[in-house]
Parts: sequence; C-alpha cells; structure tokens
Amino acid sequence: MITVSISGDALEDLNGEYLFYEAQQVGLGEYVTSCLRADIEGLRSVCRDPPRGLP
Repeated sequence: MITVSISGDALEDLNGEYLFYEAQQVGLGEYVTSCLRADIEGLRSVCRDPPRGLP
C-alpha cells in the first residue's frame, strides 16, 4: 500500500493558496480546497486498488 502524505511546507503553501483565492472572491478558497481534497482522495483510491496493467 502506498501512503499519501503532505509535508508541513506543502500545508503552509495550501493555506496561502486558500487565503489568496478567498481574497479574490468569498467562497473561492473553499472551492479550491474542496477540489484538492477530492484529488487527494482519488489518489488514495487508486493507491488502494490500482488499475490493471499498472506496475
């Protein structure tokens, strides 16, 4: 099983990204964060059950 982890530096970057987008338009930071969470969950899913034909 592959572990997906996010470093402290990456978390700081993501927080800055949230604040940047939220300053552009209220709710946009939350939208971007939600999309990133969905992508991370997708990675976890693929790591748990990789498609056939992949090493």
